[in-house]
Amino acid sequence: MEERCYCLPTEEWRCKLSLLMSRMCRSGEAFDAFTSNDLARLEGTLLGYSKEDIEAFVIHAASRKMQNSSRD
Repeated sequence: MEERCYCLPTEEWRCKLSLLMSRMCRSGEAFDAFTSNDLARLEGTLLGYSKEDIEAFVIHAASRKMQNSSRD
């Protein structure tokens, strides 16, 4: 699989970190070091979302996860 990442000239770190996270998720290493909320926060930061928006997403995702687990 080939991955490509595009960024502004001064923000190469975003691509490097994104590719590292992707590799770690595929190998399973990321789940040993980070929670799913940690990974969502990192991804949101890489995509340029505000801290408030990221936390709102994490809260929303957690509530959906709880709804889905109560259905099982």
